[in-house]
Amino acid sequence: MMIASRKTLSVFTICIFLQTFILASFLLVMTGNQYGGPDTEIELQKRTIHFDPVPCETIHILVCVPDLESVRSLGSLIKSVLVRRTNPVQFHLVADDQQVNATLHTLFSTWRLLQGINIYSPEDFIALAESENRPFTKLILTEPKTVFTTEIDVIWSEIYHFGSREFVGLVGTMWDANPFNRGLVLLDVEKMQKYEMMGILKDVAMETKVADTGYHERTSMKRLWKSFTEEDSPVIHLLPCYWYIETTFRCFDSVSEVLSFNSKTVIEEDGQMGFERRIYFKTVLYSIQDLDGNLLRHRNITCNMAPEKLQSKVIEQKDVEPQKPGRRDPRILCSDFYKRETLVLRTHHFFIGNLPKETANNDVTLSVQTDFNRLIQMSEMVATYWTGPISMAVYANDRQAHEIMKFATSSRILKTRHDIAIHIGFEERSLKQYPFNHMRNIALRPVRTPFVYISEIDFLYKPTIYEDIRRRLGNLLKSEETENQAIVVPAFETDHLNLSYIPKSKNELKRLYSEDKLRFFHSLDFSKGHEATNFTRWTQTNVPYSVNWQLGYEPYLVLSKRGLPEFPLLFSGMGRDKIIYTQMLKLLGYKLSVSPNTYMVHMPHWPSSSKKLWDADGNYRWCVYQLTSRFLKKFLEENRQGEGRTDDTDDDR
Repeated sequence: MMIASRKTLSVFTICIFLQTFILASFLLVMTGNQYGGPDTEIELQKRTIHFDPVPCETIHILVCVPDLESVRSLGSLIKSVLVRRTNPVQFHLVADDQQVNATLHTLFSTWRLLQGINIYSPEDFIALAESENRPFTKLILTEPKTVFTTEIDVIWSEIYHFGSREFVGLVGTMWDANPFNRGLVLLDVEKMQKYEMMGILKDVAMETKVADTGYHERTSMKRLWKSFTEEDSPVIHLLPCYWYIETTFRCFDSVSEVLSFNSKTVIEEDGQMGFERRIYFKTVLYSIQDLDGNLLRHRNITCNMAPEKLQSKVIEQKDVEPQKPGRRDPRILCSDFYKRETLVLRTHHFFIGNLPKETANNDVTLSVQTDFNRLIQMSEMVATYWTGPISMAVYANDRQAHEIMKFATSSRILKTRHDIAIHIGFEERSLKQYPFNHMRNIALRPVRTPFVYISEIDFLYKPTIYEDIRRRLGNLLKSEETENQAIVVPAFETDHLNLSYIPKSKNELKRLYSEDKLRFFHSLDFSKGHEATNFTRWTQTNVPYSVNWQLGYEPYLVLSKRGLPEFPLLFSGMGRDKIIYTQMLKLLGYKLSVSPNTYMVHMPHWPSSSKKLWDADGNYRWCVYQLTSRFLKKFLEENRQGEGRTDDTDDDR
């Protein structure tokens, strides 16, 4: 027993000695820099963060946006900043590509954020930065694929702790060949100008330039960052490494202030990242992506801004007499229609994919709109039957937009197509109905081909319809008869979900039609909508033929994009949404001709919520009828072309 006790005591003594030695060594390392030595990485990480931002000072953030994928990532960056910021923020976005520039303008003009969004070409930003009237003296430079997990004010305030010669704040690391990470950079512009280093901003802005090879030019930035790799560079202010974490970037602290998603391994397995860190990255990214961006339209900063900047314009409310019993007043019953007419959906064009920039003079784009569920069900089949460009607008919330991105990028059919663009019209909670015409316009605006085929997501097509329509358009171009021409594509429907009921040829369609397995679209519930196409004649001819406009007619048309009017937002809900548009084309002098060798077949689905509201709400239908004649009369007066009946309130659709 005595020997065992002595052995236990000896082991215990050795353990105490080792622990004391390790602790002493650690304290020596931690205190080694108190006498003027350079900061160690541990010291850099444990350094106390200063947080004393100037109250209500505007924070300026510079982001270079080189491509459409960066625009999609930019939304998450902006949401992560605005949801936590306590000071006003100004974003300065630099984009050289014209399509990217236009997409940014559309996104932020429809988002209507209270914070400033400034969009520049590289040349315009350089001229602004070098001018005496530039709106910023300091900048935070970051990348689109970045998410902030703390108040931007915390990082901004660090600029005030730069040394006398320091004008660049960089995150440092010992593990990479380049010891500085450029994903988060603090810039003191006044000092940069003082030391004649404004070339930094010029090099940053020129990164968005696309070289002849199609790649973005980064040579100048590489040279610039290489010049900062010297440890004794006097211009660098070192930032803690946990301020900016990349997916392949290791750091002692597991909690980061800024996350970068430049590495695609963030969602995949990565040997350098543990399971818990990967889950943390995903959770932060997905929570920001799913956040309703419309909520950020409201002011949520704590500082007191100037009253004139906060107060919205007061609109004088006109006194409206109470509705008399037995009398329906459109000003009261139809108020939702007028609100819908002025509503602007937050719009992100080219959320996924792109459309061809160079097209033939007889090329045509399929333009469709849908909600999230029908997109998942139908988009791959539509892309199989229509082999040309497709402009697809989807009505979705932010969470569904995130799911659309995952679906489209993993779809075997969609990801192999380079002529399909998916646009997002973000959901408005105030709308009671699906906004059909808002979404049709969102799909229509980005179309680049000379012609557009306006359809719906629920239709499938003759397998060669794209080539057949282009051939027909080519013949019209030869005869110079494309002006105000509208080509009708006959529409059919079936009760079967089986794709065998989508005929591969006109002869097969005629057989199914004669066997009552196919019928013309809406023949059972609204025959006026398509009977003017004259399906009996269509089955008996192989040459185009003209048809007349009739009351309630709403065919699916191929039209010239040039001079084409947009769909009226007053009728964006169920009822007259397409009929009104057909009447507008009639008043503008368009002529109808039916395509003899093309067709489309509607796939069955349950009645939509908008259709149920139309059937159940008599007041809603009354409003549609009342507003129809008023709208067409006003449209006719504005265009002063053609004559046509405008009193069609007896129509049941």
